[in-house]
Amino acid sequence: MGRSLRITLSLLLVGAWVFAGCASKSEPETASSAIEESTPMDEGVMEETEETMVEETDMSGMDDMLSLPVVHFDFDRATIRSEDMEKLQAAAEALMKKTDLRVTIEGHCDERGSNEYNLALGEKRADAVYSYLVRMGVDRNQLSTISYGEERPLDMGSNESAWATNRRAALVANQ
Repeated sequence: MGRSLRITLSLLLVGAWVFAGCASKSEPETASSAIEESTPMDEGVMEETEETMVEETDMSGMDDMLSLPVVHFDFDRATIRSEDMEKLQAAAEALMKKTDLRVTIEGHCDERGSNEYNLALGEKRADAVYSYLVRMGVDRNQLSTISYGEERPLDMGSNESAWATNRRAALVANQ
């Protein structure tokens, strides 16, 4: 067999191998198909509803699961709503049992208002949650606060639903 014939056959075999490999692959996975096919997240990590997104921190690796809540606020307010008090009471009870756990309370706002105003309002929201947890018996040394103002929105929309989602204080376990 001549050298050119061997090269031609080699090229044909390589081409057939590449073509067969490509033909057996499925279409490239899109971001939406990856999400649809992924396994569901653990309960309590993140739950999405049509109305709002509620995030919770899953403290896996602990003896018992500890879910740290996110509480929401009314427009231009730093008053804890009655529907969020039960979440904070449960968090306080869990934190009193886990005295080695340190938590940062993050205050957030929607996009309306100046940066300075929203940082101050986010701080008031974080402080309100801090004070509530301390009144419930949580050790002050377990808690710290920070305000992100409008800088870390959960919902990038610019409507009432997005604003309501973004007006929050989130309890986050320190690593």
